[in-house]
Amino acid sequence: MHRWLGLTIGLVLVIASLSGSWLIYNREWREPEFLLQVNTQTIALEQLYNTALGELETTGGVVVRFPQKPELPYQFWSMDDRHERVFIDQYTGVVLAKYAPDYWPYGWVFELHTEFLAGHWGETALGIFGFFALLIAFTGIILWLPKRGQKFNKHLKLRLNKNRYIRHFDLHRHIGIFTAPVFILIFITGITLVFNKEFSQLANWLTSSQVAEPPKQLVSKNSERANLDSILVTANSVMPDGRVGIMIVPFDNKPIVVRKQMQDDPHPNGLNFIHVDAATGKLLQAVPVSQADIARKLFNWIYPLHTGQVFSSWYHWLLFILGFVPTVLLFTASTTFVLRKFKIVVHRNS
Repeated sequence: MHRWLGLTIGLVLVIASLSGSWLIYNREWREPEFLLQVNTQTIALEQLYNTALGELETTGGVVVRFPQKPELPYQFWSMDDRHERVFIDQYTGVVLAKYAPDYWPYGWVFELHTEFLAGHWGETALGIFGFFALLIAFTGIILWLPKRGQKFNKHLKLRLNKNRYIRHFDLHRHIGIFTAPVFILIFITGITLVFNKEFSQLANWLTSSQVAEPPKQLVSKNSERANLDSILVTANSVMPDGRVGIMIVPFDNKPIVVRKQMQDDPHPNGLNFIHVDAATGKLLQAVPVSQADIARKLFNWIYPLHTGQVFSSWYHWLLFILGFVPTVLLFTASTTFVLRKFKIVVHRNS
């Protein structure tokens, strides 16, 4: 099972892991596409939002992604099927770029990694492949364990002075067993990110965790939306610490959601939710992650554990390097498979 599963879906795992390493490289070490000249004054959020609306063709609403550093621009993403995004300089109001979700190189690699360039069905398929990858990891560990009567230290020997088959066989076993724990973590977090709704329901059901009821918008004769800057003031007054990561502005005056990241929160966008009435700008609900259901508390760690945005720099270095390991494992597995088959053919024809 281990061999045939690995050879069957190995290429998929290689593409997913290599694209994951590139995403870490792009985030941590590649020079950002836009580096702004930082000023003391920024343009009002409402004005930036209106500028973005002039560029986006959206019917569902807009997601505002706040920069994590002052030298990076604001991003405005459409909430419909187009998923367009606009980058705007918050100091000058200049539109820097307008991209489709699969823009080169970041958007294309991101969609390759998360949905195999095939939309929702590709994302679901990758989640299913994740279960098979877990099976490969666990069966590999079982195969590595010493059999009854065998000495444990024998399994730690790396016989590089032997023939080609044994060298590749030992390399595959040793690399696999030492990287398996981290890969299991990555596979599990990846699966939960794909099937996040199902995982949330299961986790909350198993722990009898209560999910906060979605707030109801206030009855108001005002059909216009409140100013986004005043909504931001309301959100910051409720949760004064931390930074705003995301603001979700749906159309039809549905409640506006502000997400904040506190200092000790591992999730880079924050999972502290503040719901504000769009028409009146009044607070509807505030749910810090510390008071949220168990699923949201888990996702506060699951996402950064998968993307390498937790702990310190050693962790994203570890994930970056491990992204190349499936390529080595597929190569050594394929080599030993071919050599073994070749020896069988030779034996049969002799």
